[in-house]
Amino acid sequence: MIIKNPDIAENLNLQAQSTFRTVSLAKPDMRVVIKMLLKSEGYHHYDKLSRITTQFISEFISKKNEILYGQEAADSEHIDQITEKLVVRDLRIAVRFSILLRDQEWTGYREKIFSRQQKRWKFELQLYEKTLVEKEAELALLEQQKEKILKDKEDIEIDTMREGFRNILKTKFFNEWRAVKQQKLSTENGTSKVKINEGEAEKELEGLILDTYNLIREKIKKEDDEMARE
Repeated sequence: MIIKNPDIAENLNLQAQSTFRTVSLAKPDMRVVIKMLLKSEGYHHYDKLSRITTQFISEFISKKNEILYGQEAADSEHIDQITEKLVVRDLRIAVRFSILLRDQEWTGYREKIFSRQQKRWKFELQLYEKTLVEKEAELALLEQQKEKILKDKEDIEIDTMREGFRNILKTKFFNEWRAVKQQKLSTENGTSKVKINEGEAEKELEGLILDTYNLIREKIKKEDDEMARE
């Protein structure tokens, strides 16, 4: 659209600039971001997963800082200035990797269920009309199977989310982990010639990631179980 009147054109330009402002999130709510990403990708248990993931990341970073810098420094308000930080891009990469794993695992699970059903249908010949009791028992069994499938789906989503964040956290924080470990070793020995075992350092970091994830997973499970009993 071409506007020939310069006064109208300038006025419209100013209004457009004030209407469409650039927005930047300095510190977005991590749980909201993760929840939106998971929901948009069809995760069934997106709310629980966002709780687990948010608490896991917070707990992991806290433990990592305490191990590397000590309790006092980890509790300092200046700790963010000297450590690596997760950004929204990192969350997207972790979730994207988790989605690929989830789809792969879920496809294999469905194929296994279908294979079992085919075998059962092949050998079950219905020669008579089922009684009401038999139909009710069959419905109850189907309901149990449905609940089991939902539980298995939840486990698949949680397990693959762990793997997605295990990879991104190792990639993101290993350089910091290695550098501080090397600095500590050099200080203890009084020389920089002594080198850390990078393989062991990587396993140590990975162990911290997995242990923290499993800890938070069990914590959320207990919280949900207690709420269900109330």
